[in-house]
Amino acid sequence: MRVPGDADDRADARAGALRPTLGGLAWLGILLAIAVVQLARGQWGDAAIFAVAGVLLIAESTGLLSMLERIARPGIDVVVVGAAVAALALTLAPRHSVTAGAAMIGVGVAALTAAWPPSRSTERAPIAWPSAVRRLAWSWTVVWLVACFWEVAQVTLGGSTPGGRAAHPALSDIVNPLLDLPLGKVVFVVAWVALGVFLVRRGNVRRGSQQREREP
Repeated sequence: MRVPGDADDRADARAGALRPTLGGLAWLGILLAIAVVQLARGQWGDAAIFAVAGVLLIAESTGLLSMLERIARPGIDVVVVGAAVAALALTLAPRHSVTAGAAMIGVGVAALTAAWPPSRSTERAPIAWPSAVRRLAWSWTVVWLVACFWEVAQVTLGGSTPGGRAAHPALSDIVNPLLDLPLGKVVFVVAWVALGVFLVRRGNVRRGSQQREREP
C-alpha cells in the first residue's frame, strides 16, 4: 500500500505538475494582468506582490516547490486564533503604516502555509459542477470581469485625461473615505479576515474528505 507523501507519490506529483490545468493558467493570467495594471499605475510595490504570486504559481505548477508539501498544516483552531490576532493588529495599526504592512505580510505567509495543497497524486480527480453551480459561476465571472474592466478604464482615464482621478476615481478612491472612518475600517477588516478563514477552512475540509474517501 502506498503512503501519501512517499517517493512514488512525489514522482507522480512531479509528473502531474508538468501538465498545468486550465484553472492554473487562468489564475496565472489574472495575476500577471493585475501586475501589469499596477505597473501602469506606477504602483511598484503592488506590482511586485502580484508578480511574486505569479512566479510562485509557476513554480508550484512545475513541481519546483514539492518540498512545501511536507509542511505541517495548522488546524482550524490555530487559523481562527491567528485570524483574530491579525484582525486586531490591522484594526489598531494606522493605514499604510509599517505595522499594517508587516501584518499584511504575516497574513499572507500564514494563509499560504495553511492553504498550500498536498501532493497532486493524493488529490481526487476533479468533479464536474452541477449546471446550477456553473450558471452561478459564470454569472459572478461576468460581474467581476465588468468590475475589473471598469477599474482598468478608470485608472487609465484618471492618468491620461485633464480631470484626473477626481473625474475618474478608481475603486480604491471610492472606498478610501469609508475606510478612513473607524467603524468602516473595523467592518472591512473583520469581513476580509472572516472571508479568508472561510476559504482556508473550506479547502482543508475538502482535502480531508477526499483523503477519507480514498482510505480503504
